Amino acid sequence: MKLTSRQTEVISLVARGYKNHEIGTTMGIGGKTVSNYLKVIFDKTGMNSRLELTLWHLYHQTRGLAETTCQECVAFEFCKWANPSITRERLRWLT
Repeated sequence: MKLTSRQTEVISLVARGYKNHEIGTTMGIGGKTVSNYLKVIFDKTGMNSRLELTLWHLYHQTRGLAETTCQECVAFEFCKWANPSITRERLRWLT
């Protein structure tokens, strides 16, 4: 399973510091929908907070890496740093 374009958009807005209601307004969706997106995103990425998610996103973005290739790139080491409980098996489905 990979991140959808909408999920990637939510991550990008979180990384810019947008609050849920601002993300909702920008994307034309409700705050509860944003919360649901974030729950799925946290589950998919293995991140536990907006800060971890932002760092994860920025790490991938600054290296020109697709966020959906985490297992196969050095970003795994960063993800491991951001959330020590992450394993390669946990991220396996990202590729």
